[in-house]
Amino acid sequence: MSSAEPSICIGCGLCCDGTLHGRATVRPEDEATVTAVGLEIGEEGGKRFFRQPCPHFSCGSCSIYDRRPAVCRSYRCALLKNVESGIIGRVEASAKIAEAKQHISAVRRIEASAVTPADRTALVRQLKAKLVETDDESRPSVAQALLDIGVLDHFLDRWFLRKDED
Repeated sequence: MSSAEPSICIGCGLCCDGTLHGRATVRPEDEATVTAVGLEIGEEGGKRFFRQPCPHFSCGSCSIYDRRPAVCRSYRCALLKNVESGIIGRVEASAKIAEAKQHISAVRRIEASAVTPADRTALVRQLKAKLVETDDESRPSVAQALLDIGVLDHFLDRWFLRKDED
């Protein structure tokens, strides 16, 4: 990627909008930066984090880009790593981002609040319970909803979360 080309991250933001991760880890040396930009630090199991979606992500980009925390500066999803290493090209990567957004839209039509991986997991539990309880007429729509969530999560794992391409 030449320095004149914008990053594939511009317009993507799946790492910032909660799709890939429900929280971002905050290291002790980054706490001041995180709080200075107005992000609330939480703690669970001795690990500190701020929740996603990030309130500073808007219209496909970061509104505090020059002041973003180190965790944001250093993050590289699997797709970006594959572009940077030349495994796939920018055009193919952009197509993967567009496809991911189509899958995300399908899931959000099912439940608009199913943003983070934990949200989707909770929705799957609800839908599975509904599938057991439901009559024959609504079973296909519940099954389709489960399929849509599974397709999204598989796609994200395959293209955005894995360390390297198979």
